[in-house]
Amino acid sequence: MRGKRKSLGLLVYVLIAVVALGIGYAAISAITLTINGTAHATPSQDNFIVEFDTTATNTITSSPANIASYNSGSDVTAASIDTANDATKRTAKFDLYGFTTRNEYADVTFTVVNKSPDIKAKLCSSDIAVSGGSSASFTSTASLPSATGNPACVTLNANGGTTTIVVHTVLNVTPSTADISATDLIVQFTATPVANS
Repeated sequence: MRGKRKSLGLLVYVLIAVVALGIGYAAISAITLTINGTAHATPSQDNFIVEFDTTATNTITSSPANIASYNSGSDVTAASIDTANDATKRTAKFDLYGFTTRNEYADVTFTVVNKSPDIKAKLCSSDIAVSGGSSASFTSTASLPSATGNPACVTLNANGGTTTIVVHTVLNVTPSTADISATDLIVQFTATPVANS
């Protein structure tokens, strides 16, 4: 009986050892899963929309006050945005009549809007260029009244930020024998997208 118990005890120890070895060999090690990917984004000009605001009132202030804007030299109108020929609303126009004496001036104010859904726009006074005009008798300059800093700039928020640009035209000489005019006056400004806005 003692021998049987001894054998049985030995058998139990052997079974425990086998089970322990089996568990050791069956241990599961961790597995790392890796996912590699790449995403690319391409700038689209369609996402950067800066144009003249057709819903704003474009104004003309002058000295004397009778200097007005005319459409084809007839009916008095405000300065306007060329929506018929310029679908992108990037061209504004005005005509000034009524200058008679040196140093008379007119200021034409247009509103610029940033319709970009997510991108801010920066406009700087240094990025405004005035050209054209067939007569040296007039001087025209353009400015951004709300611009600050050096260089003077303004940042328009995305989705509706606005600012104004003012075209200042001065008569340099008093006409003596014939009418004088400056035609095809062109004012251009550059709007720059603000990175990581």
